[in-house]
This record gives sequence, C-alpha cells and structure tokens, in this order.
Amino acid sequence: MVVVREFQESSQLNNSALNDMRLEEQLWEALHRMGILPNGSIQITVQDSTVTLSGEVASYYLKQLAQTVVLHNNNVNFLRNEIRVSKYIES
Repeated sequence: MVVVREFQESSQLNNSALNDMRLEEQLWEALHRMGILPNGSIQITVQDSTVTLSGEVASYYLKQLAQTVVLHNNNVNFLRNEIRVSKYIES
C-alpha cells in the first residue's frame, strides 16, 4: 500500500509540474499576442500556479499591461509582479 501512495504522490507532483509548464506556455503566448512587450524583457516563472514576473520594461504602462494579461488567465492563483521600470530601456 505504501508503494501505491508513493506513486500517487509522484504522479501528483508530475501533474503539478506539467500544469505549471502549460500555464507558463499560455502566459508567454498571451504576452506575445499583445505585441507590445519586447522579447527578453520579461521573465515568467511558475510554481504551483503562482506566477512571478520579473525583468525590466520601459514604462509603468507595460508593467501593468503584463500584469493584466497574466491575471486574465483563470489558472493563475497568485501573481508576484517584480518587473522593474527602467528609463534606459528603449521601447
């Protein structure tokens, strides 16, 4: 019976990681569809449906836009927006 439980826990962990990977992919697609965010300016990290946005953008508008796009995904449980606004990045 212990073996079954270990398998179930391992399976749940794998499903969680797979769901996180799918969510990250969905978020990248949504951000790229907006066509506003330059490539490489934002990083997305997903763990247990908690999303962390990091990186630098040229304006508070772009920071807020990225946050809004991510929060429109129903699979996001929590968002940490750690994006910095830098006046030195060209838009």
